Amino acid sequence: MRGTTDKAEFDKFVGAVVGFPPNARDGKSAQQVFEESYAALDELVQKAVSPFPRAIAWKAYALALSVYEGWPLPKSAPEAGWSANARLDEAAKLGQQAIKLDDTDYDLHWAMADVHLFREEFADAKKEFERALDLNRDERHPSLFAEAASAMMQVGDLGKAETYFRKARIPDWHHWMRGVLLFLKSGRTGVDRETFLNLALEELKGTRNQFGDDFYQSEIDLILAAVHWRKWQLLSEKASTISDPDAKALVSLYAARNLAAAERKIHAFRAAFPHWTADQAITALSLQDSGDQSWWRDTVKALWAIP
Repeated sequence: MRGTTDKAEFDKFVGAVVGFPPNARDGKSAQQVFEESYAALDELVQKAVSPFPRAIAWKAYALALSVYEGWPLPKSAPEAGWSANARLDEAAKLGQQAIKLDDTDYDLHWAMADVHLFREEFADAKKEFERALDLNRDERHPSLFAEAASAMMQVGDLGKAETYFRKARIPDWHHWMRGVLLFLKSGRTGVDRETFLNLALEELKGTRNQFGDDFYQSEIDLILAAVHWRKWQLLSEKASTISDPDAKALVSLYAARNLAAAERKIHAFRAAFPHWTADQAITALSLQDSGDQSWWRDTVKALWAIP
């Protein structure tokens, strides 16, 4: 509830900003969604118990957006009859007012950056986006990176645009942790085990580590090795039940490929972390469920037994 201690105000604010970016929803046109959101933000700015910086900043953004989209404002808004230039000037004033109230809130600088873009004040937009990114560096908001990248294109700094677009994607650790989740789910099922292992691999392979990405986790090789080893085990068991020679050979081939992949990944992990022991790898994943514990422990022990 940054910027207000009034829960009702905050709920109203959240309900308003859910309307951005405005698009048709719930049987309403994008313009209708925008008008309702703007009216709520305007009311918050006018009637808040005390100045609410985020509501002010978002109203600034919405006011500038109304010019960009060519949309009329709700009749209740004091700016409804204003010219485009007057709206843009007021948007800049509101954005600056919000920042003066709380200079350390990345969201306010983000809104101000967009206002500068609508006003074609590119140098100022770049400055505000960089300030927003600096303030948000612990959260790494994907949409902020995406908008900053778009702004850098408009400014002409294609190098930064490329960097920000790359960082706008879902961080690798999201894929990594979902891969762990799916691996654990594979241990809790029998019929769908292969499906969960395949989904785990899909998530883990969704990572795209690139030079300079500080959030890539090298430990991903450990869980990749675990998934491949379990797939090898599953496919080997499956191959032993197949009577058709051609089908058996094909499944056995897939099993062998997974074993080879498990070997590559565990060797890569142990080369990167030579001080790790099997016990350390087991305790690295803290699990409460006894079944999950066994599934992980047995897998890690098998991986450490690979020469």
